[in-house]
Amino acid sequence: MGIWLEQTRMKRQESALLRGTIMNLKKFRNAVLRLLARQTPYYKLRALFLRSSGVTVGCYTYIAPEVFFADDLDGGLIEVGNYASIAPLAVLVASSHPNFSPVRKLVRCKRAKVVVEDGAWIGSHAVILPGVRIGKCSVVAAGAIVTENVPPYTVVAGVPAKVIRKLKPQGRI
Repeated sequence: MGIWLEQTRMKRQESALLRGTIMNLKKFRNAVLRLLARQTPYYKLRALFLRSSGVTVGCYTYIAPEVFFADDLDGGLIEVGNYASIAPLAVLVASSHPNFSPVRKLVRCKRAKVVVEDGAWIGSHAVILPGVRIGKCSVVAAGAIVTENVPPYTVVAGVPAKVIRKLKPQGRI
């Protein structure tokens, strides 16, 4: 009976090790795809690489070069809708933690979905933090740091981002 228990325990450890290795390989693959997406000059190929790495990207969405997606490479935490536009050097953060720093035990780490709805426009160098939803046809000004949800048809700017204007929908959007 003791040998059987020892063999079962060893098989479980090997299985856990294999699962961990497979997970690390998936994360490595996603990291390579994200790197390719950031450097690819053609936006449709960029969207393909991002979709393959676990980012949801809608139809007719433009994501400029050098846009950074921070989400632990697990996929499923960042969604970008149809007809959205994200300018260069914008950062969408779905997961943030201090890695190996001892500060990790002292602060609350946040991991939450980031959603950019249809028709939204995110300006250059804007930062979208975890758990934020950018509403339909909203505009995030360049350099803004968005810490709260942005309602549809709204322009936000500043650090932290504040509503500076409401947009009036015209026609069918």
